[in-house]
Amino acid sequence: MIRLVVCADDVGLDPGITDGALEAWRDGIVTDLSLLVARDDWGRTAAALKDAGVADVGVHLTLCEGRPVLPPHDVPTLVHHRGRLAPSGKRLLARYLRGGVKPGEVRREWLAQVRRAQGAGFRVTHLDGHKHLHLLPGLFGVALDVLQTCGVRGMRLPREGGEGPRPGVRGLLRGLSRAPAGRLGRGGVVTTDAVRGIGRAGRLTERALVALVDGLAAGTTELVCHPGQTGGSLPARLVQEGASWAAGYRWDDERAALTSPRVKAALEAREVQLVRWADL
Repeated sequence: MIRLVVCADDVGLDPGITDGALEAWRDGIVTDLSLLVARDDWGRTAAALKDAGVADVGVHLTLCEGRPVLPPHDVPTLVHHRGRLAPSGKRLLARYLRGGVKPGEVRREWLAQVRRAQGAGFRVTHLDGHKHLHLLPGLFGVALDVLQTCGVRGMRLPREGGEGPRPGVRGLLRGLSRAPAGRLGRGGVVTTDAVRGIGRAGRLTERALVALVDGLAAGTTELVCHPGQTGGSLPARLVQEGASWAAGYRWDDERAALTSPRVKAALEAREVQLVRWADL
């Protein structure tokens, strides 16, 4: 049996990204939404999801590109400028490598992020990490503790194998996932057998998605995707925030692929069962 979880990441990063993810969830093959709750317009995001009837969500744990849920003076090693988190994953990683990030502050902030989603009435079914920062040595244990404290059952391990783009990134993430995989197994935490889509983040076209479906193996795979409604351009707020990584993202193409009749036909032809994190 081939089962596929299709999770749209970065929901809440920008209103257009949220709206595009909801469209792909409503009209396409997206089964799950992973929320960035540490954003200035979290209220708008939560309201949009509730209006659409979303009940189950993942939380996209973050230490960058937003504003901490906790008061900045409670998490000083996570704050960079004007009370905000690091403007990029690279900036946060540089501080972490210098020993400038305190795990205790990370734990409190991540707990606050999960509880913000739960407090808004959502059932949190799984956790994953923005820029995969939850895999960093010393921080994965924090993420696992947050998961167990908040009663969450699932966590992503971004183990993407096979051939494809960005082999260095995929290899690094597989390496960082080895030790956490054992800890999840011993702790009874749910994860998937494989992950796909990370190597094509921001570039998951219809053609690439059909090929990915054709290559799915037996078991449960999570497809990580990034749909949006941006009019083909980088959202202005991300430019202002300095999110240079997003310059090449094609959110609209991913949304089109995830709602494509051709992709749906490919899933049907291979008898792929679409499932949610809540089903695992």
